[in-house]
Amino acid sequence: MEPWLVVRFQHCRPEQPAGHRRIIMLERGRLDVGMLDYQICHQCRVGCINKLSITDDWQRRGLGSRALRHALVRGRGYDWVTSGQSPEGKAFFAAMARKTGVVFRECGGSCSHIHAAR
Repeated sequence: MEPWLVVRFQHCRPEQPAGHRRIIMLERGRLDVGMLDYQICHQCRVGCINKLSITDDWQRRGLGSRALRHALVRGRGYDWVTSGQSPEGKAFFAAMARKTGVVFRECGGSCSHIHAAR
């Protein structure tokens, strides 16, 4: 069965400006199969990907790409940075950069508002 038929994306809004946002991926609305944690500062036009994780059984099915695209829509045209990346993460963000045209700087400097909200 295709993942978009059984996995629902639940968006958790930040409690403060530039605070943590989460996209939780739930299989059939119950089981947590993945999560994207990110922050956006609209004042500085910066986005920061803190963590993207998907359970082994659900990897390579487009869920990470879909979650990341949801985040990018909220910070369209912004500069994006990521936390440190595993070899798989480096390959994923390089592929997403080619697909979206967005440059993801690894361990780049985000803004003071994002740092203060951590």
